[in-house]
Amino acid sequence: GKERSYVAALEAQCERLKSRLAEVRGTQPGESSDASGTTSGVYGKETSDIDDLVGDFGFLSVNATSRDFYGITSSTSFAGLLLTVAKGLSSIPPCLRTEYPPRSQTVGLVQYYFDNLYVLMPFLMETKFWASLDNIYQDSGRFATSFDHWSLRMVLAISLMMKSRMHMDADCEAALAHVYAALKYAEDVLHPGSLAGIQSILLLTQFSMFAPKYYKTWYLIGMAARVATDLGIHQEQRSIINMDSTALNQSRKTFHCLYSIDRYVSSALGRAYSFSDDSVNVPLPSTTTTFNSINLGDAISPKNIKAAAQMFDIRRRQSNFYQDLYFNGRQLLPDAENVSWRRCAMLMDWFETARSDLPPHLIPLYRLELLFTCILVLSPSKRAPEISKFNQIVLFEYTVDFLVDFHTFLNSSAPCLPVTYIDFERVYTVSSILMVTLENYHTEVLSEALPEHLTPAPSTNDIGETPLPPYIDRAKRVNSTARALEALGKTQSILEAAGRRWGLHSLLNDFRGRVGPTTSILTYKYGESHTVGSLLQQQQQQQQGSNGVAGSGWIPGLRGPFTG
Repeated sequence: GKERSYVAALEAQCERLKSRLAEVRGTQPGESSDASGTTSGVYGKETSDIDDLVGDFGFLSVNATSRDFYGITSSTSFAGLLLTVAKGLSSIPPCLRTEYPPRSQTVGLVQYYFDNLYVLMPFLMETKFWASLDNIYQDSGRFATSFDHWSLRMVLAISLMMKSRMHMDADCEAALAHVYAALKYAEDVLHPGSLAGIQSILLLTQFSMFAPKYYKTWYLIGMAARVATDLGIHQEQRSIINMDSTALNQSRKTFHCLYSIDRYVSSALGRAYSFSDDSVNVPLPSTTTTFNSINLGDAISPKNIKAAAQMFDIRRRQSNFYQDLYFNGRQLLPDAENVSWRRCAMLMDWFETARSDLPPHLIPLYRLELLFTCILVLSPSKRAPEISKFNQIVLFEYTVDFLVDFHTFLNSSAPCLPVTYIDFERVYTVSSILMVTLENYHTEVLSEALPEHLTPAPSTNDIGETPLPPYIDRAKRVNSTARALEALGKTQSILEAAGRRWGLHSLLNDFRGRVGPTTSILTYKYGESHTVGSLLQQQQQQQQGSNGVAGSGWIPGLRGPFTG
């Protein structure tokens, strides 16, 4: 709109960013504290300041090269600001110059990445990536670009962090060394205005999901989303449909990977998405590959992205349901029970279709995705604050299944487990929903009996005939109290594993602080066969009185600065 107003606003935002950078540079290394010791007031101020900074990037990314024109003389840069905003509790430790490993070892680590993570998030172009590897290993790397070095270093770091099982073990240290070596190229590759810039940010985002102590995933994916929307790849206009099919498909893959990660991270943390579904108009990428026309050098074969396409599909459904229930106001959802059943049926149909496109070791991961989405659909929300007795039981069953299945998946002998810290955030979220379910509805969900009448009221939303309720295996409805205790015990084991792997214990500490009242209820029910006493009934009433209604506060809030 108004040119002069825009320039003045830009100058003001840049001055604020300069002040923030000066403040960060003035912080002594010894001043940082563990997340458990951070007060809510200090964290609230940090969250507010960081959110303002992320908003300010919108101004900088419009014209990231016009610094001198606006009179800014500091060394402010997009890459520097991004790395400052996304910095976690710890910095990447400095290390001596790290040479690339022998080519055979590098190829093995790269193949590990493409076999296990690329199949879920295929935003890199395989042909270009393997060409980058050739550029680095041929002629002493004299023809390698900054993007070549950045992409290879980050892929090596991600593969090593995926292999790591203990914080600061050999794989973890090697991964951090590669990231430290990659950071010298950050100014050249972390920038707005190009698809390669978005891909560079996404690589750092992927690394942060396996190294949450060093970078905050939520801020990185939020910044990637802002750069993508500024570039316009979230909207396919007719003018670009005629572009080269390979480039168009790569743009679609990059956007849907970004979209998928944004939905994955935000729903696990209970936060709003970086952009709404209404603003998106990008078809799913093609899943066909002409194998004979591609030469990938060291690569065994081009990777099939059908598994990724199925993940894009479920994240799109998940996004629609999550936004509708939690961020579309407080107007009550008419016919809420039928709506939840219909959505669960759609999700079950998706899973049955997806199975045929999945390698066997990924099927448990996609079942967890199914269960998590169904749990979001069934949980009380702003638009459906109260749920039926039957849905209470289904919600209990799905949360228990999710926690037990995740524990099994985590301890399985699968060749690779692409399990990130965000998955452990999901475990915390699901365990919180289970605890609130038990505290509010323990009499209903721990009973072995199912409601006799499951005939719902006629549907009034004109979408179709009344759906069937979600299936419950009646054989499993035996000794539900013991099953709930087992699920909570496995949750603690899972969160202990997160502490060992990443050196972060806040989720475990928060869980231990919350589980006491629930354990008391379960222990009482497990040890005594008669009806729950008046004391536990009082606890339930106090819970409902403090929250307004049973079922509010089901999605946990922010849990410390590392969660970003």
